[in-house]
Amino acid sequence: SSGINAEWPLRPGDDFDWTRHQGPTASYNTGPKTDHTTLTDKGWYYYIETSYPRQPGDTAVAQSRWMTYGDTNPGDGAQCTLEFWYHMMGDHIGSLNVFKYTKKGYTLLRNLTQAQADDWVEGRIPLANDGPFKLEFEGIRGISYEGDIALDDIELDDCAVTNLCAKEDHDCTGPTCVPQDRVCDLYDDCGDNWWWLDTDERRCATCNFEEGQCGWKNKKEKSTDCDSALIPLL
Repeated sequence: SSGINAEWPLRPGDDFDWTRHQGPTASYNTGPKTDHTTLTDKGWYYYIETSYPRQPGDTAVAQSRWMTYGDTNPGDGAQCTLEFWYHMMGDHIGSLNVFKYTKKGYTLLRNLTQAQADDWVEGRIPLANDGPFKLEFEGIRGISYEGDIALDDIELDDCAVTNLCAKEDHDCTGPTCVPQDRVCDLYDDCGDNWWWLDTDERRCATCNFEEGQCGWKNKKEKSTDCDSALIPLL
């Protein structure tokens, strides 16, 4: 469905990325020909492209934002459930793992390794109410290129959950949010000290200059002003 990667950003530290795509994938005899939402080649879905330069065992992780359970009606008997549709056709399918991440660490909710027919298959996983959490879909490349894995129509059913962070905030590794004006300010506002993961000071010097200067400034000559020579941390 459209806009899927706006709600399921990519996790730093994996080997490659999930791709938002329309129509058939580039490889023969693997991947869907349509999305699940519209069942046409005009709809969008998320998938991993397993052709070169991907290698066996390479991983791509799509991660939700931090979410928290809201008020629920304990008498309605409803069970909070993660619903999603997946497509796993090909002779070289690797695996699709679904994780729940909380302050206690990771829990593997589902491990899918079998190739399917050329069809979308529904997945349903009940979720326990155990505090703030993120959900992750991990796609792992199989032994060769006929192993494209796709996702679509990810929903939380019968769940009174809300995003812990505002859309414009930065999600920390732990259940903490940092306003954008405090990202790349040379201080670890997240407090995780995990510079190699999703901290607010990670990759701060990276820029393609498509949407501005990303904090890069011209150094003022003959100046002792600290701000004039400020370079964000890597």
